[in-house]
Amino acid sequence: MKANGPTLIDFIYDHHQPRDNRKLNLINCQIRRLDPIPQHIANEIQIIFASNNYISSIQHIDQFTNLRVLSLSSNNIKYLDDIDILSKLVFLEKLSLQKNPVAFIPFYREYTIFICPRLEVLDDRKISAQDRQEAPKVITKLNTLFEQGILIMLRITILTHIELMWKCSKMLRKEILPKYR
Repeated sequence: MKANGPTLIDFIYDHHQPRDNRKLNLINCQIRRLDPIPQHIANEIQIIFASNNYISSIQHIDQFTNLRVLSLSSNNIKYLDDIDILSKLVFLEKLSLQKNPVAFIPFYREYTIFICPRLEVLDDRKISAQDRQEAPKVITKLNTLFEQGILIMLRITILTHIELMWKCSKMLRKEILPKYR
């Protein structure tokens, strides 16, 4: 075991976890991230239970090309960007990210449904036809708001620079130019 907890491959090999070829049980194993593992193992796995760990990164989750069920409840996944990679899991049907910081972000559910179109259950709640219809609408609205927010921030930055330039010009006229007259 490493000083900061075991890696996924440590757990598979060093702890000789009994597993069938399709399921990986990593509940309460103090794992911090899902590192790359040999592809022949990753290809077999269809179910991962990895709740109650310290996982903050799932950047290599796409190595599990046949994954259908993923439980990452009670970990440390924080941002919507962190879960974008789930869109590469084309067979993913059930996902649980409950009790992760990301699950408390507004519109997390709609965003996740949008990026994982094959998902049937999210956080132990079945995805309805209405959920599927609403998700793209919400994401479109959020993208528009985001773009507007960027434009507002750009305008504020420009105005701040103009104000700074004006203050510098004023200071030049008041303090420095009189010395050269």
